[in-house]
Amino acid sequence: MKKTLFTLSLILLFKQIAMAQPGPYSGTLSFKVFNNGKMIDLNSNEWKVTPATNNKFFKSISYTYPGYYFINPQPTVAGAVFKKDFHIEIIHQKDTMKVFIPSINYQNIKIDSVPFKKGTYHVPQHIYDMKQITDYYKAYNFTPKINGDWNLFTKKVYQCYLEKVQDVDMDYFPDDYSHNYTKLELMNRLSFHDKSKSNNYYYLNNIVVYGDNHNDHKIYLVREISDTTFWGSQIGETRLCFLYAQNGQVYAIASRSFGAYIPGIITKFGIYKLHFYDALIDVTERRRLKTLLDKETYQSLLKTKTLDNNYNATSFLPLITKKYNNLNYKE
Repeated sequence: MKKTLFTLSLILLFKQIAMAQPGPYSGTLSFKVFNNGKMIDLNSNEWKVTPATNNKFFKSISYTYPGYYFINPQPTVAGAVFKKDFHIEIIHQKDTMKVFIPSINYQNIKIDSVPFKKGTYHVPQHIYDMKQITDYYKAYNFTPKINGDWNLFTKKVYQCYLEKVQDVDMDYFPDDYSHNYTKLELMNRLSFHDKSKSNNYYYLNNIVVYGDNHNDHKIYLVREISDTTFWGSQIGETRLCFLYAQNGQVYAIASRSFGAYIPGIITKFGIYKLHFYDALIDVTERRRLKTLLDKETYQSLLKTKTLDNNYNATSFLPLITKKYNNLNYKE
């Protein structure tokens, strides 16, 4: 019963996240700060927060202890107005805590407890997206989570990287793929049970939640080993379409989207091995996965129909081929 509820919660959560917002609109940020388990009065002389309440760049910033420090950006039809590297700084004496939070362009971010500690922290979007579930299922131990160990936000941990096994020919996008399922089929699609190890895997889009038989759950972000192609174009979000296990190895049918200097996005489907890393990936394995990614992006580019014009055939493709041939790795 818990497994079914957990799966349904995952579906409803992402439906809420995906809902478009009317414009002009902006998200907001609200948070409380704790030090050694005690809520801090940020109005006291020993503490300072930036942006401050008198910052005129924002629509409003307000704070009254013991409430939330509330930041309300200027709204536009394109979302909130704020700097690209927007973050908050909490300063206590000589110590500064710098926190980069998920984008408040359209969403309201609320953090009940920021545990003060000197350093720089990046709160991942996918971990915040899971907050509703991690708060509700208190009997489960989730790692990482917002109300958990913030040391995990100082580095890229609990990552899941892809390694292609083979291509899969599909003529539709992941969203269309999921729409072909009934509610019951969609629930089954969201999880599978590894009976040999008494483990459960839940997934949706670019998140995999791994749970063992002791109620311990780990939240992994499925991502590429690099955010850009070897020619400098942005790589889009990886989307999982199906998950299964074979001989102790977890596989997924997933889509990768490669941007290019040409109109459109190249979306390729394939069967991938999933590699889970609780700690930072080592240099040798990172290099191996990067080499495989470069090869896949190049082969995907060669196959795309958007190259079927004179400019791309005579100028763009030769340039990319030259860059590919100059990559520093050995067969």
